[in-house]
Amino acid sequence: LAGETMIAGQVGWTSWFFFGVPISAATALVAFALLWLRYIRGMEVDALDAEVLQGEYEALVSEVGECSRDEIVVGAVQALQVILMVIRPWAITPFVTGPNQQKLVNDATVAAFPAVLLFFIPSVTRPGQSLLTWPDFQKKFDFGLILLI
Repeated sequence: LAGETMIAGQVGWTSWFFFGVPISAATALVAFALLWLRYIRGMEVDALDAEVLQGEYEALVSEVGECSRDEIVVGAVQALQVILMVIRPWAITPFVTGPNQQKLVNDATVAAFPAVLLFFIPSVTRPGQSLLTWPDFQKKFDFGLILLI
């Protein structure tokens, strides 16, 4: 739909974000309230104290392990992508234009930038490699999705 002249420039990630997030938040609150009223109301919950939570945390850490620097960096890059998607119409697109004032940055550019960035950030858990390597990308990426698009 991005190539359609009627739709291009009208509907982007930011407009969908500002349309969908309030609806999703309201739906989540309604679902939480309904589940609480149906299943939790009137029950005494004594099981959630500091000792139980600490035990659950220790069990999780022993099963999965501590969060590595690579995982933190990937999470930060994902957060950067969301921030760039939100601020793109006001902070990026107006300043990156071609000679005839055509816009050179759109949602696809901002979506691809963090993915490409992962190829250049070095990994700590795998010295000498980047966070995302081409063999890992080829093994895990569904190229049928590209054919579908």
